[in-house]
Amino acid sequence: MAPVLQVGDRFIAHELAYDFTDAETMPKRGDIVIFKVPHRDHAKFVKRLIGLPGDRIQLKRGRLYVNDTLVERTFLRDR
Repeated sequence: MAPVLQVGDRFIAHELAYDFTDAETMPKRGDIVIFKVPHRDHAKFVKRLIGLPGDRIQLKRGRLYVNDTLVERTFLRDR
């Protein structure tokens, strides 16, 4: 999540920030999303959104593909 979020950061999130009926305010690829961890009370994941409705997400040999297109990765240590 770096450089936006660092280990130990705290932030406030609006639980109802997205309006799923309005295309302009729906989540977009790359947005940060927060969701509950299944079967763990009060635990939440903070992740980046990689897929949208209708997308085909695949992981082949450790490489991410969205709709059969390789998603290039940039690592902080490479910058």
